[in-house]
Order: sequence, then C-alpha cells, then structure tokens
Amino acid sequence: MTPRTIELLAVNAVRESIALCDHLEPYLSDNDKTPSWDGEIIIYDKPDKKKEHLRGSIKVQIKGKVQKDLTKNSITYPVSVVDLRNFQRNGSTIYFVVYISPNKADKQIYYNDLKPVKLKHYINNAKGKTIKIPFKQFPGDSIAKTNVCVNLYEDGVKQIGCQEHILSIDDLRERNVTKIDLSYTSYAKTPPDIIQHMLDNTVSLYVQLEGSDVSYPLDNTDLQLRIEHQRDTEVRIGETTFYSQVIVKRTANKLAIRIGDSIDVVFNPENQQITFNYRLSKSLRRAVVDLAFMNALVRAKEFSLDALTINIPAELVDSYNYEWGQSTLCWMTDCVKVLDILKVNKDIEWENLSTQEKRNLQTMIKAFVYNELVYNLRDDLPPVCTIQLQNIKLLLGILPSTSESNAWQIYNVFEYPARHNVQYKKTKDSKALPTSIYTVLKPDDYISIDNIDYETLPNTYMCLRERNPMLVDVVNIDLLTMLLAYDKMPNERLLIAAEHLGVMILKDDSVPELSYESRFVNLMQIYKRSRYLTDQEKEQIHEIYETSNMYDIKTATALLLDNSISAKYNFSRMSENEQEFFKTLPIYRFWIE
Repeated sequence: MTPRTIELLAVNAVRESIALCDHLEPYLSDNDKTPSWDGEIIIYDKPDKKKEHLRGSIKVQIKGKVQKDLTKNSITYPVSVVDLRNFQRNGSTIYFVVYISPNKADKQIYYNDLKPVKLKHYINNAKGKTIKIPFKQFPGDSIAKTNVCVNLYEDGVKQIGCQEHILSIDDLRERNVTKIDLSYTSYAKTPPDIIQHMLDNTVSLYVQLEGSDVSYPLDNTDLQLRIEHQRDTEVRIGETTFYSQVIVKRTANKLAIRIGDSIDVVFNPENQQITFNYRLSKSLRRAVVDLAFMNALVRAKEFSLDALTINIPAELVDSYNYEWGQSTLCWMTDCVKVLDILKVNKDIEWENLSTQEKRNLQTMIKAFVYNELVYNLRDDLPPVCTIQLQNIKLLLGILPSTSESNAWQIYNVFEYPARHNVQYKKTKDSKALPTSIYTVLKPDDYISIDNIDYETLPNTYMCLRERNPMLVDVVNIDLLTMLLAYDKMPNERLLIAAEHLGVMILKDDSVPELSYESRFVNLMQIYKRSRYLTDQEKEQIHEIYETSNMYDIKTATALLLDNSISAKYNFSRMSENEQEFFKTLPIYRFWIE
C-alpha cells in the first residue's frame, strides 16, 4: 500500500467520522500542503450549520498506518517535536492516527486532543526530534465526538494566553490554592459522566491561587486518577449479610470493589472479565470476618451485591484450601474471643506472631475461652505476671490448682467481681485490709497494660467499703496515681473512672484525716481536665481558698482558679520539702510560670 493510498484512506476515515456529527463540519484535504496540519473542523452551536451559529474551529493533523491489530483501546505514536511547537503557536490541534487493515476495508481511528497544557508537557519531555505520545480510540458516538472537539476548542482558547503560567502539581505544594475548577461542555441531552471524563484525563483543571482572580491551567497530563468512595451495599451469600459497605475504586480502565479488607473484585471493560483478588488482611479482627466470607463464598460459588449476583471464577474455587480456611478461622475466632474477654481493644497482626506468642495465645484460649486448667507451667511463676502479644501487654493472675497436680488456673486480675482481692497494711502491726488490684498499679502501668477494665474499675473499690473502713484513704491515693497516668497519656475512659471515684470519696467522711477540702479539690481537678469549671464550682473553690489555713490547699485552689499570683505566693510559704512533694502531685500540671 503506497503512502499516498494510506494518506487518502486515513483522511477519508476521519472525514466520514466527523461528517456524521450534526454540529461538526470537516474541512480536510488528502493532499494538504500546509505545514503540520491537514485541515480543520468547524464547530457550530446548532445543527443547521449556519455561519451565525459558528462557535469556532480546531486544526487537524492526520496520520495513517497499516496495522493488522485494530482492537487496541489505546496506542502510542511518534510525533515530530517541530509539529508540536507549531501546534503550540496555534493554541490546540486534534491529532488523528488511523490504523488501516492490510485489506483496506477496516479502520480504527485514534486521537489525542492536544491542548496547550499537553503540548507544553510533551515538548518539555521530548529527548530528540520526536516523542511517543498516547492516543486512544476516537468515540463512535456522534455526541461524544462533538464533545471532544468542542472542549478542545474551549480549553485551547482558555489556555493559549497562559502557556507561560501552566502550573504543575509540585507548584501547588508551594502555594496557597483557593479554588480548583473544571468545566466540561456537552451536547448530550443527559448530563455527562464528569467523573469518568476525569479518570480518562480529558477534563482540564484550572487553579486559582490566593490573592489572584486568574485561573491558571494545571498540568494533569501524566496524572492517573483513582477515585474511591464508600458505598452502602449489602454483600450477601444466600440469606447471610457479611458486609453493609464496600469501597468502590474507579480508574480510567477498571472498576474495582473492595470487600472487607482482603478481597478485591475487579471489572475490566476491555475484555469484559471479572478478576477476584484475595489477600487475607494482616489484622486479626478483620481477617476473621473476611475469612468467614471466603469460606462461605467458596462453598456457594457466588455472592450478591444488593440485587446483583456475581459468580466467582472456577479456578478460585479449585485453588482455595478450604480445610485450611476452616481450621484457621476457628483459631482466629478463639484468639479474638480472648481479646474480647480481656477487654482488649487493640488488634494483632496474626501473620507476625512469634512461636512463643502463639503458644501464649493457645494457653489463654484454653483458660479464657474454654475455662480449662493449663498444664506444665514453670513452678517459679509469680501469682501475677505480664504476657506480651506484639504491642499488647496483659496482666494476668496464675494460681496452682487445688484439685490437680502440675495444673494452674489463669485468670484476669481486672475482672469484676474479683476472684482475689489485694491486701495491704497501713502500718506493720495493723490489720490486713482488702483493696482493689488497681492499688498496686503505677502511672506507667495504666499506660502500658491493655486489659484494664475502666468501666468496672470504680466497682472494684465500692464493693469493699464495708470490709475496709480505711478504704477512702487508699482510693484517694490511687486516684492521684490515675491522674498522673492520664497526664502522661490522656485516656477518656480512665478519666471517667477517676471521676466516679472522686464523687465516691467526696461523699464519704469515714476517714476524718482526709479533709473535705482535699477531696473536693481532687474532684475539681478531674473536672478541669475535661471541661471548664462552672461558676458555682469556682465559688466553692474560692470559699475553700479563703477559709483554709493550709498552704498546699491554698496553692491548689489558686491553680484551679488560674490565679498564678496567689498560687506562687502560697507555694513560697511552704517548706522546701513540701514544695518538692507538691510538684509530684497531679494538680501541679496547672502551674503557670
């Protein structure tokens, strides 16, 4: 096939394609001698194509190529940099590449709408006299063809005067952007799918910078946009609903639906195939849900997205190890039950568990899920010990069995009601009295231990009030420890528990040496950590400040009232030892220099 024949067939293919459009008129030559162009396409606002309805025109370049494969959605083609520079001076050009079958009967038209933004991008990235640029199939629908041409024309008009001010994505990182605009003109009767046009990279973006009303074009030529959004969708197998939401991911060529954290269903419009990608989530809790779905899916061989039923590939069914799936799901489910029983909110990366951590989990599954004794532990284990599972630290109790030898009972020391209470003596010779397990904790323990049950924490004290007449004194000390822990790492659940304890001891006068003023100040400093104090509370605090003759109380109340002058004055009246002790108290966090 001669070059002249190829050129003639290519131009005729484009001419016939454009001639089918009501608002477009081709003026193309198969022997055009003008440099860089082969004619132009006239755009009209109305299909009568009268000159009073002329909208504008775009320049056209056409190249033909003999090619056996006409099925590709996109191609690359070498374009002369000289041509690109000529196009740039004109503003914009639509460039066609026509693939022609060897028998001359079949043709496929590809195009690139070369706006000033694209032209500058390609010229800047050229390494020689030519550069390969992408082309995609020219639409078959007349409205779609018209939309391509009219938007190329309008963007060319907007961008030709801003060719020296085209912004890159990197430019936006260094400037304050006030607005990003996109505009798209369509001759369709129904609104166009702007999102799909953005994904196809056919919509131009314009940026307004702070302090300017000018819209500058943005170079989004190389951007591969991916749009994700969460969608309320029931994912069912039979009558069982596994998920109520999915993540929809759209790119120019693919639509993917993320189910849970482990499964992607990918729809490829090019080959009309569905691909099922599966990689079990590292998260233990999420993996349990996803694995249950996978096991059910392999058995059912289909699932539903709302009203849409999707069959899964047979190769997925054949390759899936169902026995592994079932046994692993049982083990994972038991592991999650352990965490839930111990009131642990953190998660585990199940794949990264060490051999020892797996052994510890298996021991806790026996103890907490199945309420069984455990065997063959070390004889020198303390009655209370810590177990580490990745970033989870647990404090557990261990007791030898009274019914079997070489057997132990493992229990949660924070459960309520407590199996075993801690005992203490106020003095060496005084009677041992019960208290809560929380009495033995230090501030760092509240930060590091993960099986603390903050919701039942106050009850572990309240249930002991009749058995321990000195309990209020212990609770007050523990309360200060909790506030020190909170100030190191704020924890709303801890602060709520401390507030319950503060209210409890404020109403309890069983320990006369613990003054009402001290108990009231402690409750107020809890409130001050979470909210503003009320006027009534401030009045009570001020009254305590006026009536107390204790410098530590006066300093504390002054801090609660944000009166730094009075706080510093009363602090200075304390002895050096008293000052150093005061600095260790949680009230000192409100000190203002």
